[in-house]
Amino acid sequence: GTGGKPAATQPPPRPRRRAAPPKRRRKKKKSRALPLFFLLILTLAGGYYWLAQRQGTWDPVILANYLQGLVENKPKVDPTVNIELSKLKGMFVTNQSAGQLFAISGFAVNRYQHPRSTVTVRGVIYDRKGEPVMQQTVFCGNPLDEAALRTLPWSKIEESMNNQFGEALSNLDIAPGKAVPFTIVFKNLPSEVAEFNVVVVDSRPGSQ
Repeated sequence: GTGGKPAATQPPPRPRRRAAPPKRRRKKKKSRALPLFFLLILTLAGGYYWLAQRQGTWDPVILANYLQGLVENKPKVDPTVNIELSKLKGMFVTNQSAGQLFAISGFAVNRYQHPRSTVTVRGVIYDRKGEPVMQQTVFCGNPLDEAALRTLPWSKIEESMNNQFGEALSNLDIAPGKAVPFTIVFKNLPSEVAEFNVVVVDSRPGSQ
């Protein structure tokens, strides 16, 4: 042999974040019952004003929550609508024992008017045809840096992703406007990883 070094293998291309689907515009239909419609709007606006004064807030989520509580005695709020995802980044990492991993990191921001806890997110990876090929659901508050992803055994990585309360209880009582980091890790990857996306799965009301 020549004794030369083997050629370095090229790292796979970094996947891009999946684009949001275009919103369809709905055609507006003209209604003959406009006076009745405006009367209904005025009635609703009056009721909303009265309720806002009574509850001391104009937040529609809190007011809807209060009304639902009157009917069911069990207030319900959509657990995902006001959790905002930011700074999403995907990368390949070679782990000492588990081989090649794909990790998605980012932040979940609490946009509710009250504290939230146990925020859960799901990462999805897609092939070149746009078909989902793998998914992984994790709790927020458990960030893993590149060094940890390279060296930790897979069992410890899984344990971290499944920690409901987050590192140092960071996934409990997340104040309005506060962001918590997360890391979603995939192993046994498919032959191609072209795109990725993250969606919010759940969050719970904090203890106020």
